[in-house]
This record gives sequence, structure tokens and C-alpha cells, in this order.
Amino acid sequence: MFDLFSAQNKEWLIWAVPLLPLVGFLVNGAFGRRLNVMGSGGVASASVVLSFVVSIVLVGMYVPDGAITSIGYSWLNTGGFSVDFRLYADRLSGLYMLIITGIGSLIHIYSIGYMSHDEGYARYFAYLNLFVFSMLMLVMGDSLVTLFLGWEGVGLCSYLLIGFWFKDKKNAIAGKKAFVANRIGDFGFMIGMFLIFWHFGSLTYSGDAGLIQTISSNPELLHDTTLLNWACVCLFIGACGKSAQIPLYVWLPDAMAGPTPVSALIHAATMVTAGIYMCARMNFIFVHADVAMTIVAVIGGVTALFAGSIGLVQRDIKKVLAYSTVSQLGFMFMAVGLGAFHIAVFHVFTHAFFKALLFLGSGSVIHSLEHSLGHGNPDSQDMWKMGGLKEKMPITCYTMFIGSLALAGIPLFAGFFSKDAILYTAFHRGDTLGWIIYGLGVAGAICTAFYSARLMGLTFFGKWRGDEHAYAHADESPRSMTAPLVILAIFAVGAGFLLIPAAWGHFTPFADWLAPTWTTAQAMLPEGSHFKLVAEHDAAAITAEWINMGISAAIATGVFLFAFVIYKNPANIEKVKKLAVRGEGDSATMTPWFRLLLNKYYVDEIYEKAVVGPVRIASDVLFVVIDVIVIDLLFVNGSGMLVKASSDLGRRMQTGFVRHYLYAFAAGVVFLSALFLIIANQR
Repeated sequence: MFDLFSAQNKEWLIWAVPLLPLVGFLVNGAFGRRLNVMGSGGVASASVVLSFVVSIVLVGMYVPDGAITSIGYSWLNTGGFSVDFRLYADRLSGLYMLIITGIGSLIHIYSIGYMSHDEGYARYFAYLNLFVFSMLMLVMGDSLVTLFLGWEGVGLCSYLLIGFWFKDKKNAIAGKKAFVANRIGDFGFMIGMFLIFWHFGSLTYSGDAGLIQTISSNPELLHDTTLLNWACVCLFIGACGKSAQIPLYVWLPDAMAGPTPVSALIHAATMVTAGIYMCARMNFIFVHADVAMTIVAVIGGVTALFAGSIGLVQRDIKKVLAYSTVSQLGFMFMAVGLGAFHIAVFHVFTHAFFKALLFLGSGSVIHSLEHSLGHGNPDSQDMWKMGGLKEKMPITCYTMFIGSLALAGIPLFAGFFSKDAILYTAFHRGDTLGWIIYGLGVAGAICTAFYSARLMGLTFFGKWRGDEHAYAHADESPRSMTAPLVILAIFAVGAGFLLIPAAWGHFTPFADWLAPTWTTAQAMLPEGSHFKLVAEHDAAAITAEWINMGISAAIATGVFLFAFVIYKNPANIEKVKKLAVRGEGDSATMTPWFRLLLNKYYVDEIYEKAVVGPVRIASDVLFVVIDVIVIDLLFVNGSGMLVKASSDLGRRMQTGFVRHYLYAFAAGVVFLSALFLIIANQR
């Protein structure tokens, strides 16, 4: 009997993982309008669920025995440049496959209830499936070129989904902003690819001519650290765009314009984690680029604090979570820059669960309030106009509370283990860079714990502060929306126990699973390198772990309790308002620090004045000079005017009177005769 999951068929199964969501996209794109929301959502959800099942089989049964490679066809072959359209599943890409399809499945199922009243549901589910397909191509491609194909695909899908409700100009602008910001980063990414191909002669990971084998056979290629630093910095510019780091982070907060499940998919399982994946995949080059790694770590640390501080004062529940994502991505890049790639990926893993949970929970709140307030009403997302929803939406409240505890890094929740591992890496490094990164990380963690508790206190506790009609009709979301919340809440607690530090017993199945991914890079690092993974844990290291955990736990727990006590109490909320705003009524003015944070350090305004404005002025000048004067006036309109003038002249010569023609004939004879005589005399 034919066994679909047999070892002989594993190379075919690897193609099923990305192709199943692609089939869902094609079905919904072609026939989705003929289906109701259950049919359209069912097709989309089933395709991703089946992809998740196949991923489990591949990762559970075959990937542990070695990477799986399957060639589709020769894609590019010119001169010395050759790229096969080939899929590659190893332990790193296998983990991402599970995250993308697993959490993607829950988001698809959740979306059936969330989008039930939207007339564009078929288009929505088609885009969602295409998004999953693109991300799978990104992580499963066996070359930087194939990765870039998926890289551009998720950029396109983010544009389509962020601007999904494009009839609202604000949403259309947000989608365009995401598209442009990512194109800026992609230019840097392409320069990085060109430099790597120029130096190593390949852009493929595996195989005899791949980067790993080329570097293993020719370690002297790693001696040109200047080129490696430039290549890695350029790749990181691409990661800054895709994973929303300073200075290209500005698109991600505006990505809230799309449906909330889209935010969950972008922030938790797909697009923004692409930069981390790329750096982790190219770890064997990054660890030899010290300057680039320092830049990555510092940018990550500054972004973690910068975005976290903005999240302290935002009123929009989704904006708080958006800046939280930017901040948490900063933590991930801190780990990357310190050489702890496995810890960066571990934070991707834990963050996927609790951030998807928080976004879907916020979507549950918005969905409930929009029934009364109407779609698009800003009050349905304004936490200052919420409160007391715990009684109305208990499942949403308690699952989100678990997510907020994980985000804040409260001990025993998933975020504690991954965030603490990042801080310990900086703490244990011991040099100037390590202490700088540690300080930025601790400050970012303080912000995280504060805004996590603030979100819960303002939304679910205290008294209702908004429209009474909306509160009266607020109700728990349907099971298709609450069931994913419960599943994600379970993982938001348990996922962290896959990497327990040495001080607690050193249970590390997650790190052990990914260990083969770093083998090539580790073998080529000199002894004493900061990026050398330490296998032994002596008493001093364990003591340092206890100290770091104590500081981290005390900060997270203390700040969370402090903020929660403030924001769950209506009387304290009024006191906070007085600290932020002086005076009342028309004379009310914001305090400078509150205005600065609420306006996000005026970065968008600075970009508008320093970048967008000059580009717009230059474009207007070029439009007038090149388009209007040169092209339109001289070539297009000018040629038309010339033809018209000559036609008018010729038309006047055709009078219809014979005597006029005789006069012209005679004048022509005289002219030609004179011309003939002049030429004859010159000879």
C-alpha cells in the first residue's frame, strides 16, 4: 500500500508544505466570491492546517536525520551564476515551518469569526494564504535568491493586507508606507547579496558549490573582514526594514490599519521574524564580522528601549502591542549581535505565542465593541475608553493576562526564559559592549513590564469609561475566536520550559535541537572569541545566572505589580492623567515628556521634513522640467503643434484657384533657376 509519509516520499512532502497554502490562495482568488465566509475561511484554514500536519511529519520524522533537499528545476544559469529552485528543510527552517503553519492555522481559524461580517472576506483569506506561502518560501529556500523571493512576497502581502480596507485613505497610506520602508531595506539586502556572491561565488547554502562547503574548503575567504563587515551590514539594513528596527521601524505601528488577525500574523509568525531568520541562517558569515555584529547589537538595544518607551503612553490597544513588537524584535537582535543565535530564535519562538495571543485578544475586544460602536470607530481601540471588561469577556481577559505576564517576563512564563537568556548573554560577556547592551535591555524590560500591566488594567479592570451602550452590548467572542486564545495561552506558559538555564537544572532541548545549525561557524571561530558557545557551566557562571535572574525577576514582577495597581484603580488613573496633562478643559496642556512620547519622538514628522518633503519638492521640480517641459512640450505636444502648424500652412496653399497655383509655379521656376545659376557660378 502506498504510504504518503514514507521516507521515500519525504522530498515530495517538502513541496506540499508551501504549495498547500498556495492552492488555498488560488481557490479563494478564483472562486472565493462564490463561497460564504465559512466556505472561504474553511478552504484557507484547511490548507494551512494540512501544511502544519505535513510540517510535523517532516520535522518529527525526517529532519533529525539530516537536512532534506529537493530540487524543482534549474532556475537561473548564466555565466558563473547558477541557482536551482530548491527547497531545504533543516532544524532551523523546520522550527520556522512549525511556527508559521501552527500559529498561522490558529489565526486563520480565528479569522473566520472575526471577518464574518466583512464583504471582502474571500479577498482577505486569499491574501492570508499567499502571506503564509511567501513566508514558507522565505524560510525553506536553499539560497539567498529564493529567500529573497519570499522576502519580497511577504512585503507585497503586507502591503495588500495592511491596506485591506483601502477605501479609507489612512489605511491605503499605511500600506504604502510599509511597502516603501521595506523597499529601502531591500536595496541594502541586494547589495549584501551582490557582495557575498562576488566574494564567495555562491548564494546557495548547501551542496558542493554552496556557501557552507565553500567556506569549509576555503577558510581563507573569511580573512577579508572589511568585505564581510560591509556585506553583513547591508544584509542587516534589509533586516531593519523587514523586522522594523531603527531607522526603518516606522511602518510597523501603522500596520495596525489592517484587520487585527493580520497584525497577529505579521507580528507573531511571519514577516517581522524574517530578519532574525536571515541572520541566523547566515550565522557562519556574521560571526566573522565583528563590526557588523556590534552594530546589530547596539541597534537592537536602542530599538528595544526606544520603542518600549513609546509604548508606555499609547492609547490605542493595538499600537501598544505594535511598539511592543518593535521592542521585542530589538531584544532578538541584541542576542544576534552578541552571537547567541539560538537564544534569538528562542525568543522568536516564545514571542510568537504570547504576541499572537495578545493581538488576537485585542481583536476579540475590538470585535465585541464594534458591534455597537461601528466598524472603524477609534473608541473601539482606545484603552482610556474601556475598563471593566473582565466581567463581560472573561476568557479573553484571562488568556490575555497570561500573554501579558509572558510579555512582561514574569518568572515561569515563556517570555521570562527567553528574555532572561538574552540579558544573561550580555551580562556574562563582561566587556563594555556587554554592559551597554545589558543596560539597554534592562531599561527596555522595565518599559515592557509597565505597558503590559497598563494594558490589562485599563482594558479589563476598574470601571467602564466609554460609551455605555457599547458596554451593555459587549459580549465574549465566538468559540472560533476564543479557542485559539486558549491554545496560545497554554503555549505562552509552557514554551519557555524548553530552554531552562543551568542554574535551574540546564534542561536545553531547544538549544540541542538547533545545535547542528551553528556547527560550521563554531568550528572556524578562534578560541577566546566572544561568539564561541560555552558548553561548560562552572560555579561562577551559575552564580552570574542567579544574579541576572534575580535582577530580571525583581524588575519584571515589581514594575508589573506597580503599574497594575495604578491602572486597575479608577482613582489612580485620574492621578496619572493629572501627571500627564496640566489644567482642564480648553486650557489643558500636555506635559513635555508625555507629549514627546505620545508623538513618538516626532520621528514621523522629522522624516516628513528631512526626507519626504525634500523628495516631494525635487519630484515636483523634475516633473515640471522633465515631464511638462521636455517630454510633453518638446516631444509630445511640441511634435503635435509642429504637425498642426505645417498642416495649417499647407492647407492655406490649397485654395482651389488656378491663378494661385500658376503664381506658385512661376515663383518656383524663378527660385530654382536662381539656385541653378548660383551653383553653376561656384563651379
